[in-house]
Amino acid sequence: MIGRCTWVVDPDMEARRVARDTTELRSGRICVRTRATDASSLMTQTQDLLVALEKDLSVPGSFRNEQIRWIMAHGWLIGDRVSDLYVIDADVLHHRQRERYMSLATTTGTRVWFIARSEPMTDDARNQLSNWAVRTVPANEFLGPLPAASAKPNDRKLVGLPTNFTLPEDDFFVFRAVCRREFDADAFAVLDAWWQSGFTAVLDWNLAVPDVAAAAATHLRETLNIPMEPGQPLVMTRGMQAGLFLRGLLMRVELGRFVNEMTPEAAGVPTERGIRQLRRFVHPGYSTAALIVWVADAGIDELALMTVSDVAVDGSEVRLRGRSYAVPPDAQGIIRAYLAARGFSPDSDQDALFIHSRRLQEADEPVGVRVLARWVSTVAHETGMPFLRRDPRLSGRADGQWISRRGMSVFEL
Repeated sequence: MIGRCTWVVDPDMEARRVARDTTELRSGRICVRTRATDASSLMTQTQDLLVALEKDLSVPGSFRNEQIRWIMAHGWLIGDRVSDLYVIDADVLHHRQRERYMSLATTTGTRVWFIARSEPMTDDARNQLSNWAVRTVPANEFLGPLPAASAKPNDRKLVGLPTNFTLPEDDFFVFRAVCRREFDADAFAVLDAWWQSGFTAVLDWNLAVPDVAAAAATHLRETLNIPMEPGQPLVMTRGMQAGLFLRGLLMRVELGRFVNEMTPEAAGVPTERGIRQLRRFVHPGYSTAALIVWVADAGIDELALMTVSDVAVDGSEVRLRGRSYAVPPDAQGIIRAYLAARGFSPDSDQDALFIHSRRLQEADEPVGVRVLARWVSTVAHETGMPFLRRDPRLSGRADGQWISRRGMSVFEL
């Protein structure tokens, strides 16, 4: 506990300004602005902390029970590996609110910095901080190790193609020729590079017998399961259709479903924007279930059967159907947050990965298929990610769901 909590004396409010300006969740620093209150309200304190963690309190799964919210906040602090929590205007904190923050530092390992205009004025506050071994420092000592400004990441810019045209939907054997006719040289060069990447990839595939079509479908998923620019999945798929035809395979594509499912947010592995969408939810279970659907194309029945051993403790890997699926680094904190929040539950030692309880004092129980379906459909509704809406025609199918749900199929000629 020693060194985990610090009271920063900031009469000129310089520490407050710099703390706010250098806040960056991905770098492990968040800033909570305290609201003046005479009450020891856990609800207000929890809301302040969750907002600092970039949670959306308006989406379903945010809970009305402030104790559960507090536990979820603990989970996100651990999952996101938050190293420093700046509490601005600490002068107005109630005795119990200070106590909770100091306890939180012990539980999560996060350093808590109470930034106040003066030293604690009351005997009660001084005794409390002394009991918790909270040290007091001037603002300049706090400011020393901080960066000059937060390095905010720039949104990725899509380059190369104009955005005001519609890609032709001609059959694959004339697709490239139509692109050459319809687009100028610069745009065609980009399209042709995408087409060639799909075409040449198919020629290199090792298609094991006897089920050549299934082997091709596996390669299709692995090739398309990467973040892409708008239009790229369709162009690459046309190239792959041409390559498969030369190898005696017919690839059919339902263009309406395919174009809808192969958006940049649904093309394959989670994108930066998609991960930010998943991280909005207070309940990391919602985000974790949706993430596993995204990464491993899991069905709801499969989610209900998963155990804790099916996910890596550091969130880097998901295991399903006897194989492993890598989780992108920016999304690993989602799984870590859920495992941490789950660890605070009464019966966190049971094997089922997804558990819940209606009240903290009740024993947890495994989450059933209906609840998981509601979780995933809620995320689909709130984020607009179409791939999370399961196709009922695929119910019970263990293989080929990723391909089939996107309107694709492969047959031997």
